[in-house]
Amino acid sequence: MSAQSPKSYLLSGLVHGSVVAVLMVMAWVMQRPQRAPTQVLDLVAGEGDNWSATEAPALGSPSGSEAIKVPNFPPMPKIEQPAPEPEPPAVQQAPPIEQAPVEPAPTPKVTRAPEKAPAKPAVTRDPLDRKNFVKDIKRLSTKRERRLLEAYHRRLALEEKRRLAEEKRRMTEAEFRKLHGGKTEPSGHFRKIDAKGIAGGVEGGSTSNMKGGAGGHALSVAEQRLMDQYFAFLKQRLREAQVPPPGVSDKLTATVEFFLAADGTISNIRIVTSSGNSDFDQSVVQAFRSVHSIGPRPDGQSDELQLDFNTKQEE
Repeated sequence: MSAQSPKSYLLSGLVHGSVVAVLMVMAWVMQRPQRAPTQVLDLVAGEGDNWSATEAPALGSPSGSEAIKVPNFPPMPKIEQPAPEPEPPAVQQAPPIEQAPVEPAPTPKVTRAPEKAPAKPAVTRDPLDRKNFVKDIKRLSTKRERRLLEAYHRRLALEEKRRLAEEKRRMTEAEFRKLHGGKTEPSGHFRKIDAKGIAGGVEGGSTSNMKGGAGGHALSVAEQRLMDQYFAFLKQRLREAQVPPPGVSDKLTATVEFFLAADGTISNIRIVTSSGNSDFDQSVVQAFRSVHSIGPRPDGQSDELQLDFNTKQEE
């Protein structure tokens, strides 16, 4: 390519244009003001909004004291360790002692023990043996009767203790007779007798009967009926109070004698004819003591009475 060709002119123009452009850019950059470098600020540590603080606050209490500066002491001298003790010399072991040979012991003779005779089989008791069964039944029955009898005696003792306590609070027979039964008419005084009546009449009798009585003691049939009812009620209370001992016969009879006062108090109780069973006799006496009284007698009299007490209640 020659210097006169159009391509040469174009290439020369591009080169010169590029140089001019570079010069213009450099001139603009040099004329532009320079910016100060950016500074990075680091705020002090600690809580709060004191942005103007130049030192971080210390950790502690506002009322606390300032830290005490401890002086630097010189380091402790190094303590030298003592030298290790030398090991003791090794102990030489003695040579082993030779043991003399042991002769074997003679074999003992074994003698055979005599054979034992075979043991006889144990004889077991037949649970259905009639003789032993009857004995067991009798033994249990006797034991039960003994237990019931002991309970019965304890009950009698308790009732006797209660009766004695009641008698201490009540009037005795001697005191009652002293106050009522022992009174006598003064000498020279005679009872008043109604003019109307009969020679065979009784004191307190009715003047409407002019024929005579029947040899009894009641003043009227109504009074006799009241006495019958009184004694019937007394017998009923006595039977209710009796606690017969267990296992006694129902054919026992005991005759009791007692004093029945006008106020109905029963005393001087005793067995005049025993039933043959001391426990039954004691239960009868205890029944009389338990009842003690059913109230005043309708006839107002006081006398000794007898009563047959049997195990079989009368219909």
